[in-house]
Amino acid sequence: MKITLFFTGHFGFDDIKSGDEFELNEGATVADLLTAKGIQKEHQRFVIPFINGVEKRLTVVINDGDEVRLFLPVGGG
Repeated sequence: MKITLFFTGHFGFDDIKSGDEFELNEGATVADLLTAKGIQKEHQRFVIPFINGVEKRLTVVINDGDEVRLFLPVGGG
């Protein structure tokens, strides 16, 4: 299945640009996507995923044609 993946430069993916289509296996979750992109399990808990504009959990199944946006929390003062 194909999804459209958006992310900030903080993710540092070298093989894909934000807004590119990305191939995933049917039934893949956001966590599966992160693992496929090399994000270690212990770092995945910091990722905030949105699917089709709605905040979701890492365990949600992604569907063909979904738009996935990955964010990291930002703090400061």
